[in-house]
Amino acid sequence: MRKPKLRELGEAVKALLRGPATIGFPAEPYEPPDAFRGRPKYSKDDCIGCGACAEVCPSQCIVVTDDTAAATPARRLELHYDACIFCGQCELHCTTDKGIRLSTDYDLACFDRAACIESVEKPLVLCEVCGAVIGCRDHLLWVAERLGAKRYANPTLILLADGELGLVGGEARRDPGRPLDRSDMMRVLCPACREPYEDESGQRLFRAKGCRQCGGGGFHGRIAISELLPLRPDVQQLVLQRASAGEIRARADALGLGTLAQDGWSKVQAGLTTAEEVLRVTRM
Repeated sequence: MRKPKLRELGEAVKALLRGPATIGFPAEPYEPPDAFRGRPKYSKDDCIGCGACAEVCPSQCIVVTDDTAAATPARRLELHYDACIFCGQCELHCTTDKGIRLSTDYDLACFDRAACIESVEKPLVLCEVCGAVIGCRDHLLWVAERLGAKRYANPTLILLADGELGLVGGEARRDPGRPLDRSDMMRVLCPACREPYEDESGQRLFRAKGCRQCGGGGFHGRIAISELLPLRPDVQQLVLQRASAGEIRARADALGLGTLAQDGWSKVQAGLTTAEEVLRVTRM
């Protein structure tokens, strides 16, 4: 064209008068908008170490590592933001809504990828019997706080919540010499290998033998031993009158309530367990 394009000429004149359209970064700092999705950051106070962010991360840039062999067992969450796609799923699905947030940090250039890590550590709670991971301490306390009085249905939450109040000693440990059992639970004879025999009175009973199905122990599973007192009107009246335990027991016997030993012996006669188990549980 012989004549210059008037539109391009107008844009050139405007650029000369207004100056460049680009920003002066890095010589001049740039303030991104509030909705900008930059580097994710953990909050050490609000993160509970549940690992939900790692579960929903589409690029799998969050790695959860449990160090159970350390003096203080801990869970470490590492976010490799060099592989992050800044989708915001970690912030959206955070259990506490504040444990991880996408900041407005955008200057993430570096020479060493090992420096591109955002991490947080949380103490772990381990089973004192088998050493398995129960969960992060902060996570369990967070659950206990929201359950309120219902947390007293779970022994782990009871110990943690009452420990925070100073009601439970922190140095309490299970006696390793004590067998792992409950006072109201008896072992059940393995139905595949239980062995019949006759006692001194000639009654047919069963005893443990051991096979591959039960691992050679002779028992497979557990069964409860219990006493059940029906709250009939006469029993309720005794309770309201603050009667002694002996009076209530006498009334229970009159109603046909069996003892723990009697309930256990009925299970021995049925071939479910052994007499030794009943003696162990009832401490007779």
